Amino acid sequence: MRLRVACFAMMALVLLSSAVSAQVVNMAVDLNTDTFSSSPNALAAINGVIYFAANDGNIGRELYKTDGTAAGTTLVKDINTGSASSSPFSFVEVNGVILFTAGDATNGNELWKTDGTAGGTVLLKDINPGAGHGITGPLVTYNGGVYFSADDGTHGFELWKSDGTAAGTVMVLDAVTGSGSSAPSSITVTSLGLAYSAQDATNGSEPWISDGTGGGTQLLKDIEAGNFSSSPAKFTEVAGEVFFEAYTSAAGQELWKTDGTTAGTTLVEDINTGTGNADLSYLVPFGGVLFFFATDGASGHQLWKSDGTSAGTTYVTQFSVAAGIYNTVVGSYLYFVGSDGAGGELYRTDGTTAGTSLVKDIYAGASSSNPSALTVWNGMLAFQAQSGASAYDVWVSDGTTGGTVRLSSVYTGAAPSGGEDLIALGTKLVFEAVLPAPNSELFAADSVTQTISLLADINQDNGSGNVGTIAELNGSLYFTGVGPGSSARKLWKSDGTQSGTSLVYAQKFDSVTNVNGTLLMIDGADLWKSDGTSAGTSFVKTLTTGSFSYSPIDMMVYNGLMFFSLEDSISGRELYVSDGTSAGTFMLADIRTGTTGSAPSGMTGYNGVVYFNANNGSNGAELWRTDGTTAGTYMLKDIYSGSSGSNPSAFTEYAGELYFAAAGNAQGSEVWKTDGTSSGTVIAVDLGGSSYASFPSRFIVYQNLLFFSASDPTNYYELWKSDGTIGGTSMVKDINPTGASHPTPLAVMNGIYYFYALTTAEGYELWRSDGTTAGTYLVKDIYPGPTDSLLATCAVLGGRLYFYATHPTSGREVWTTDGTTSGTQLVKDIYPGSGQAPFTVFGGLAVLNGTMYFAANDGHHGQELWATGLSPLVVANTTTINFAEGSSPVVVASAATVTDADSADFDTGSLVVSWTSGATAQDLLAIENQGSGAGQVAVSGANVSVGGTMVGTSSGGTAGTTLVVSFNASCTPADAEAVLRAVTFENTSDNPPTATRALEIVVDDGDGSASSPVSINVDVVAVNDPPTLTVQGTQVSYTIGTGALVIDGTATVVDVDSADLDTGNLTVSLIGVTADDRLEIQNQGTASGQIGVAATAISFGGVQIGTFSGGTGGTPLVIAMNAQATPAAVQALVRAVAYYNIDPAAAAGSRMADFVVEDGDGGTSAVATRQLNLVVAPPSGGNGGGGGGDSGGCTTSELTDPHWNALLLLSALAALRLVSSRRRKNATAH
Repeated sequence: MRLRVACFAMMALVLLSSAVSAQVVNMAVDLNTDTFSSSPNALAAINGVIYFAANDGNIGRELYKTDGTAAGTTLVKDINTGSASSSPFSFVEVNGVILFTAGDATNGNELWKTDGTAGGTVLLKDINPGAGHGITGPLVTYNGGVYFSADDGTHGFELWKSDGTAAGTVMVLDAVTGSGSSAPSSITVTSLGLAYSAQDATNGSEPWISDGTGGGTQLLKDIEAGNFSSSPAKFTEVAGEVFFEAYTSAAGQELWKTDGTTAGTTLVEDINTGTGNADLSYLVPFGGVLFFFATDGASGHQLWKSDGTSAGTTYVTQFSVAAGIYNTVVGSYLYFVGSDGAGGELYRTDGTTAGTSLVKDIYAGASSSNPSALTVWNGMLAFQAQSGASAYDVWVSDGTTGGTVRLSSVYTGAAPSGGEDLIALGTKLVFEAVLPAPNSELFAADSVTQTISLLADINQDNGSGNVGTIAELNGSLYFTGVGPGSSARKLWKSDGTQSGTSLVYAQKFDSVTNVNGTLLMIDGADLWKSDGTSAGTSFVKTLTTGSFSYSPIDMMVYNGLMFFSLEDSISGRELYVSDGTSAGTFMLADIRTGTTGSAPSGMTGYNGVVYFNANNGSNGAELWRTDGTTAGTYMLKDIYSGSSGSNPSAFTEYAGELYFAAAGNAQGSEVWKTDGTSSGTVIAVDLGGSSYASFPSRFIVYQNLLFFSASDPTNYYELWKSDGTIGGTSMVKDINPTGASHPTPLAVMNGIYYFYALTTAEGYELWRSDGTTAGTYLVKDIYPGPTDSLLATCAVLGGRLYFYATHPTSGREVWTTDGTTSGTQLVKDIYPGSGQAPFTVFGGLAVLNGTMYFAANDGHHGQELWATGLSPLVVANTTTINFAEGSSPVVVASAATVTDADSADFDTGSLVVSWTSGATAQDLLAIENQGSGAGQVAVSGANVSVGGTMVGTSSGGTAGTTLVVSFNASCTPADAEAVLRAVTFENTSDNPPTATRALEIVVDDGDGSASSPVSINVDVVAVNDPPTLTVQGTQVSYTIGTGALVIDGTATVVDVDSADLDTGNLTVSLIGVTADDRLEIQNQGTASGQIGVAATAISFGGVQIGTFSGGTGGTPLVIAMNAQATPAAVQALVRAVAYYNIDPAAAAGSRMADFVVEDGDGGTSAVATRQLNLVVAPPSGGNGGGGGGDSGGCTTSELTDPHWNALLLLSALAALRLVSSRRRKNATAH
């Protein structure tokens, strides 16, 4: 059956936003804190480890182990995964392998093995393939093997054995050939072999003996001849003979023994003479004889002993009150429980009557302490017993009265009550016991430290609060629920916290409803009321005096009155009203006299009157009305005249009238309306005409129109809209073209109508509509495929719709949507997994102070009160910001808003601005220091203030790290908004990467809720930095008439954001230039790092970087660069630029050499200038070398320059003239 529950009226807090607001969902109140037990059982100590089965309340009863410490108490493996149990049992060791029985999801109860690890716990053999059980009984170790009764599905239950391997797990003997069973039981190890009870095709259940082989397995004796059974059991070996109980029709159930032969299998003694049963129990060897409890028919159960002979089978002692259990040997005494007028107490015996005595009257007087679970531990006896009216405790005894004490009275630590399944583990005693919390779990007593401790609280589940209906009154929540130690729902009050939740009144209540400021509660047929206090809670009235009744249903509040229907044995189900007083609570009208009742339904308020559907037995189900009085309760109109009834339903107020679906005499079920009068009750829209019924239903008002589900002759139940006239009625969309979609309203939110509808491909899922065909579409297929997600029960909170839905992985949980596919999300998987499907969430949704409350079950605490508060809502109002290289910091989200409907401050909360991609070490997040004025953000060190009040501290943000502002109690949502608006971004690099960075903003309110992340992209725009050209020093000297001079051999060229200077230029200009000035590029060669010159081509390291022009006749030297011209190449080029003058007689003076580099990207360096001082060579011999500047030899270009050749000639002639002149002067002087 598909669930179709409409959204009921809710308190709505709507915050419009396109952002998704995340919630933290937590259990608000754990009403019932009663604890559950893991109930450990099947404890077996093997090699210093106890293996056992326990149930944690979630994965069923599974395999655990303990070494006697808390740390060493762990789950070994969830064999039957999920909530089902594998129920491990009967742990034994054989050949170093631990075997046990268990069942999983595929196999029945089979043979498993474990090494104490999950990986080493595996199925040894699936004896009965498939789901059938292979083993039903315990495992017994004998002669290097394990023996048990098993059924392989072919041979029935027979005797099997295993050596710990799959191949070595085999049937011993098919005692009943074919599918019949010999049904081995009571398998016991003795020196004679395995003694057990079995049957064959001829005999009933009789004693058998086996040496572990098929040939050595045989019937011992047919004690009860024929196919009747002696049903032997309790095999116990004493002094080479095996005693057991067996039944014969002549002697009843009595004591037998065997020496392993048929002849040696005999009745020991007919203790209860005649056909009566001796009812043997607790057989134990002691002092070479058998001790046991039995009855002779006259004295009740007493302690007996037997040496195997009739004469040697006698009472040890006779008690005045028959009792006797738990024979246990400790040292030279046999301990047991007996009763001799002092209740069931602990006794001991040395095997003689005189040596039999009461150890201690633990529960003084005639009451019984009922000792049980007698266990040998450290040479003492440990057991469970009750002293006084308190619960049971673990006791220890050394056999004396003074040495018999409650363990917790001499040991420190935990003091649990109870003490079942006692088992010794070295110096420790492990047992199952109970504390108020936890309940029954494993404890350990340590004789070395003399302490008692809880080993593990395996089952940490709590009882269920069974939270029911929730009502709000005066700012508090009131609900029905079950508290600790109770099984009935009572009235509770809560502020939404555990500490703020208290019991109002200890009376069973089924429901609670706020009626005009008074809480009305129902207990069966009794009405109660409350003002929210215990003193203000009182009984109002018993609603019916009938012999039986059902709780009220269809409760609704209108005009300060509660209307509901109630069924009893006198009037059937009729309509009632209550104003919270006894006089004002009554049946409005016995509309249909007799016990059938009118079955009122669909109560809806309109214009001060409640309208409903009721059947008076004469007119059928018709339209009725009531004003809350008997006189004002009557049928408004017999729409379908006669006894058939129009069956009005889906009452909805629209356009000042009440619309509903009903069937008339002339048409099927169509849209009707009423103004509250009989004459004003008319058909509004007849979609089907006289030949077809459209069956309209599920009305909701949206866009000033009536939306509903209806069918016409062409389309099955689809979404329609109407203005109340046939001409203004049209189908919105054929949602399911292959069938009916049955659109069912949820809510109208943010101007969109949300509903769930059925399609063949998706099942019932979440849809939305803006009233147009194109705007009507599936929001999300929550349960993929044709399976329904079963949407139901909704609330609108914080601009989002909340509802229950089912998903294949998470089961039935609370979901939310903002109307988008990505924004439709599971709020929280409260009950992890799908194991609780279809219902893990119960009851309604209630909104109080911005928090939504509902009842839910997380699988550990039962049905309790849960809450989801609104997280801060952050809207950035921007998606991208831009930052230009070198500019001032930019604000990240200048128009951001921060709101929080349920947090007045963000104490212990935070603002976190983090990078999700693209951040570099030069990216800087900071908070702008605006000042201390109203609304301004100020920063002083780490302290952040708003309006002069410190609201938190900041950290991080540098070198691409996360910026965190930790808020204090002074920080309001408005302050957090101001701080967010003051967050800035800056990149300090001269060459920043331009890849888009992504920021994420999250605000935490300090109450456990954080906003959904808001993302902002940061686009950094790189600005071209001009190259930098630097010359070293300010001037250099050039000697006239010498070779070319490198202007600056150590100049530097840097460009931080250009890998090459393609299309750029290097220009060298001379100021004060003459026609004889020359600029050239020295040809250094083509080796690495060298500048080469070939014609006009310039290379660096052999790779051409450009071409040159000019440099002669006073023109600038210009080098046009290509893509190979890196900054390093250009730097080498600058260092190769040289100057010379072709006139050897040039006048001394100066030139200014200006260097400018253009990077080809629009950047031009500042002019770098070096002064050239032209000087005349001093009067000295030899060749001048250019004096004082950067010098170098002739270049190839100089040797081929005709100007240079002329210069050399003129220089030579000038030198000759100078020498000749000096000689003449010298000759004259002389």
